[in-house]
Amino acid sequence: ERFEQHTTDPSCAACHRLLDPIGFGFEHYDGIGAWREQDGGGVVDASGTVITGDGEVPFDGVPELASWLADSPQVRGCVVRQWFTWAHGRAPESADVCSTDALVDAFAVADGDVRDLLVALTQTSSFYFRVAGE
Repeated sequence: ERFEQHTTDPSCAACHRLLDPIGFGFEHYDGIGAWREQDGGGVVDASGTVITGDGEVPFDGVPELASWLADSPQVRGCVVRQWFTWAHGRAPESADVCSTDALVDAFAVADGDVRDLLVALTQTSSFYFRVAGE
């Protein structure tokens, strides 16, 4: 019901159309993280969707959401770009394509192990040949 209000009010809809469907997966958890089967006298529905560039991906509950996120090449690419940005203090540029592609491949080979990604990050030409002051 709250979702309907958020999606019909134009000042709320732009963000809530993306955020609320993911948040529904967390409905089994109350405000302090305790598990619940009911909320306000009704049965909890923890089904939701993730909106991607390719459409919507349905899930039911946090375990399914976490599994989809962990297996998503799109999410892994985003993780690589975020770590690259943190390590360099800047977003990847066109000159960094070889480095970011190598990092995406290394992260996939490591089955999403962030420790291996961090080691791989230090082995890229973008990291080796940073301009002084970066």
